[in-house]
Formats: sequence, structure tokens, C-alpha cells
Amino acid sequence: GFPLEKYFQAKTSISCHNEKSITMLATRGCPHTCTFCTVPNMWNSKWNARTPQNVVNEMVFYKENYGVEHVDFVDLTFALSKSWTKEFCEILLRDNVKLRWSLPIGTRVEHLDYEILHLLKKTGCTRILFSPESGSKLTLLRIKKKLNITKMEQVIRDSVELGLIIKLATIFGFPGQTKKEAIGTIAFIWKAALIGVRDVVCLSFIPYPGTVLY
Repeated sequence: GFPLEKYFQAKTSISCHNEKSITMLATRGCPHTCTFCTVPNMWNSKWNARTPQNVVNEMVFYKENYGVEHVDFVDLTFALSKSWTKEFCEILLRDNVKLRWSLPIGTRVEHLDYEILHLLKKTGCTRILFSPESGSKLTLLRIKKKLNITKMEQVIRDSVELGLIIKLATIFGFPGQTKKEAIGTIAFIWKAALIGVRDVVCLSFIPYPGTVLY
């Protein structure tokens, strides 16, 4: 009974405004404990995933019943499991599902490599947003963001090489952040742009209730 057509007509997509697009959730939760994030209190720190087949079935349902052409997965940590992501892609290929899809929320990179990124591209993935939050190792350590900057740079390079459109999300103004650390983030953004990142969002830190930093 939900009036989807009104949203299609208004082009309310997160990342694709020239196609019929819909948002979906394949997983919930995040096992990480970043001090600025509300997720541990909102969704729990346990990562729960639907089966890849169940997710694909829903995608096909939207395509067949509503003519959906694009899916935005708004999961907090879509690619947390390499085996899950690989199985999801293999089912899309096996079932010949012709749908484009994107990851417009801050996807982590620990379990992404060239093989998986190639599968994402092959199955219709067009855009990915990565959330380094900062390019400073000191800031990352302070906010308990367990991120290997070198690994992220390689994933960005591989993604760009494969033709994926990459966006970054950064945050400025963390408590204790120095100008030198902020400059480190600007330097990381500059380097990412040279690699081929197409878009960057620079956010201001907000102490959300329920977070450690609040």
C-alpha cells in the first residue's frame, strides 16, 4: 500500500536520479566501536545478515513488480563478510539479474580486494562511498576507528581502475583534533582526488546523544 510511484516521480534516490531507484537493507549492525557513532546503541554491535538469496529475491521482486532499475543498499557495513559478499554476487550472476546497485553509506574496506570489487562491478554496482572519517592516524586512533589507511588507498585505486565511482566521507572537528591532524585529512582528500575519487563530503563533528564522545 506504500505509494512508491510518488517517490519514483520525485526522483528521491540517494545516488541515482535518472532511474527508478529504491533503498534496501541486506544487513544490520556493526561490530566496530567508533566513539562518535550511534550504531552500538541504535542497532547493537552484532552484525546480522540476511541470506544472499533472500536479498536477491527482494531485488528481483522490485524489478518485476515496480520496474525498479537501481537499488541503493543503505547498510551500515554491507561488505563486512567476504564470503557473504562473494555469494551475493555469484547469485546475481547465476540468476542473470540485470539491475544496477550502489553502496551510498560508508562501507568499510577490510574485506574488499580486487577480486570482490571486480565482482561488484560485474554484477551492476556503480558507486561506493567509503568513510575514512580522517586521514590522520592520530585522529583515527583517538576515535577508535580501526582503519588501515594504506589498505583504503589500495581499495580506492582498484575501484577506480575497475570503473566504479568512488565518494569519500570525512569529519572535521573531533575533540582533541589538532590543525596538523586536520591538514592530514585534507592531504588524504587531495591524494584520493589524484587517484580518481569523484566526490568528497566534509562533515562537521556533532556529539550525538548515546555516543562515547557525547
